[in-house]
Amino acid sequence: NHDDPLQQVLDVGRRYIEMALRRPEHLLMMFGGFIKNHDAFPELKSSGDDAFFSLVDMMKRCQLSGDLPKGDPMKQALAAWSIVHG
Repeated sequence: NHDDPLQQVLDVGRRYIEMALRRPEHLLMMFGGFIKNHDAFPELKSSGDDAFFSLVDMMKRCQLSGDLPKGDPMKQALAAWSIVHG
């Protein structure tokens, strides 16, 4: 359901894991240490920041809906990010 913030978070996490399983080379490129200076690639850095802050926004919506406890949405986003990355 697109109106359910928690379901949106779960769907995004599930799709991310599916992508990682289907395209492990993408994960390797993102997290394999090949890029030594992320600042040298501002578009890449911006895309990564946008993706993470969309997760922070999802955490805020989950707090407003009562699906997550109030608190720092950045910490909740980091926890969610950690869960999907193992």
